[in-house]
Amino acid sequence: MVKIISMKNTSAILLIGLFAFMPALMTGQNVTVNSYLDTNKILIGDQIHYHIQLRKDKGLTVRYFGLQNLPKQVEVLNESELDTSVLNDNEFLIKKKYLLTVFDTGSFTIPSLKFTYGDQNQTDSIYTDSTILTVQPVRVDTTENIFTVKSPFGAPVTLKEALPYIAIGVGAILLVLLVIYLMRKFKRKEEVVEPEKPTEPAHVIAFRELDKLKDDQLWQSGKIKLFYTRLTEILRKYLWLRYDIKTLERTTDEILTSLKNTGFDQEELFKELEDTLHLADLVKFAKFEPGKKDHEESMERAYSFVKETRIQEEEKEKPQKKQKEEEAYTEGDEKTDKEAQK
Repeated sequence: MVKIISMKNTSAILLIGLFAFMPALMTGQNVTVNSYLDTNKILIGDQIHYHIQLRKDKGLTVRYFGLQNLPKQVEVLNESELDTSVLNDNEFLIKKKYLLTVFDTGSFTIPSLKFTYGDQNQTDSIYTDSTILTVQPVRVDTTENIFTVKSPFGAPVTLKEALPYIAIGVGAILLVLLVIYLMRKFKRKEEVVEPEKPTEPAHVIAFRELDKLKDDQLWQSGKIKLFYTRLTEILRKYLWLRYDIKTLERTTDEILTSLKNTGFDQEELFKELEDTLHLADLVKFAKFEPGKKDHEESMERAYSFVKETRIQEEEKEKPQKKQKEEEAYTEGDEKTDKEAQK
């Protein structure tokens, strides 16, 4: 008996057949993947490459999920970029490698890697095989002597390597010479030797130099700074000769303080001297321009200070006269004693 198949059953059979052939159509697109190590046995601390190679047909998209789930003892030192090459018109080869090392002994499993591939219609997955890496310890032959690590061989020093050290040495020498020069320079300034004092009285020298300064008429001819420079030099020299105050290389305030320390108690004269010296400093160092009255008063104050503080000749002669009288008295006593003996 002939069994008649309806059109409805025929359509169902064709649909089932199409689904049955779908994997075959997909597998018609070729994808293969392979992974391997340079070697499966290494010594502890050695470095080894882990290679991945994938072949695929043109038109397929492949996705790689990376090197995952490695044992914690396995360290990845470096990884290369993807290297893609064309095998033929319809096939590509993709390569990648990892540089691994292990600092522990034992066997470690590098897990399988997952790749997905497909086209616009369907995707699928493919996996690599897992790989066993065995790490062995370094064998030590205890029957032989153990030697210490040799020191590195010395290499000849080139001029380029020595040049920085030479430059540092020359710079250090120059710095030391500069320090010595500056120390000697400042030491010479500090060791200023004052000239010998003249035999003339201080006021005689001061009056003579003040008279000469007055006759030169410096401020009248516009030489204001030179006038005050010479005026202060005269007063400084007088203070040095009269009160034995060191005035060379010292400031005005230092000189005035030293004068106070000598027991000088004439306040009015001290104030006049102070005003004169400070005015001179303003002219010499601050470019101050005083008036005609200031010039005349400065000269008058200088004359007045020397006149009022000079050593009187009478006071100087009294000790000499008293000494002569004592000598004469002594000679008279000696003469009387001689006559009495006779």
